[in-house]
Amino acid sequence: MKSIPVSALRLDPDNPRFFDLKALQGRKELTQEELKNEILDDDEIITLGKAIRKAGVAEPIWVKDSGDGSYLVLEGNRRTVILQQLLEEKQKPPPGVKYNVVAANVYPTNAPETEVTLQKARLQTGKKKWGAFNEAAYIYELRFTHKLEEEDIAVELQKSMKEIRHSIESFKMFREYARITKDTNPKKFSMFDEAPGRVWDWINESPKNLSTYYGLISPMNGRQKIRSVATRGGLRDFADILEDNEALDALVNDPETSVEDALEIVAENNLKVDIPFVARIGAMATKMQSLTESQIERLKSEKKVQVDIKRLQKVCATVLEKMGVGD
Repeated sequence: MKSIPVSALRLDPDNPRFFDLKALQGRKELTQEELKNEILDDDEIITLGKAIRKAGVAEPIWVKDSGDGSYLVLEGNRRTVILQQLLEEKQKPPPGVKYNVVAANVYPTNAPETEVTLQKARLQTGKKKWGAFNEAAYIYELRFTHKLEEEDIAVELQKSMKEIRHSIESFKMFREYARITKDTNPKKFSMFDEAPGRVWDWINESPKNLSTYYGLISPMNGRQKIRSVATRGGLRDFADILEDNEALDALVNDPETSVEDALEIVAENNLKVDIPFVARIGAMATKMQSLTESQIERLKSEKKVQVDIKRLQKVCATVLEKMGVGD
């Protein structure tokens, strides 16, 4: 633990919160000014800034000694930017508060890179602003760049093996989606990370299904039909549509069919499954309407048929009344 001059702090371009900029937008070399501007776009920066202006930085940040008099901020980039801004504005701190120095946990210059990387992940995991995509990207880096085993990553990040594997698979699939569609919005990662199991199974059935899915969720082709995970007409509704081939075919091949329209097809088909004879009512009505005069004359002598038709008439009237359907 040391007190570090704020002037000696450098923002970390490899901080997990910037993974979407590097992995999706191709911005490999981020300057200190670019990093600062990205942090200042954080919706929560104003609230945090008010707290630091009033009471300073309460919780120590984490840094690594660069060996040249400067320190790389491993965790605490937002707090660092706020302090830098207060100093640039020549703001006077309240009694007992300092803006020009900050308490920090310091990793030495020779600290192993893998350990430093793991510490960043430990400190960032679960933080709202980091985001699910950046977290998954970091897990992927730990696995394939730093060669950590999935079991070790799970222990370090306090996650299950299932969560680690799912994050890696979701990241790989979303990265490929972004490459093909040019849609680099990290929020779209939820379409893979939060996809119901039925959707995952369908996507992995064939390359054709995967390509179809890209088209349904991508805004780049002008035909996006699935815009969210949980809201009406979203990904969870799409999982229900996958159970009905007729509904899925309409959604995929008819530009005018929305997720809501496809759900109506599912509901109609489900009704026919639950109440099979409903599918025959229309055909029966057509046949009765087309009876010839001679056939009707023959029915006059069939007393049981007359009783059945009268009964059918009464039952139909009762059902229509319960359905609230008038004449």
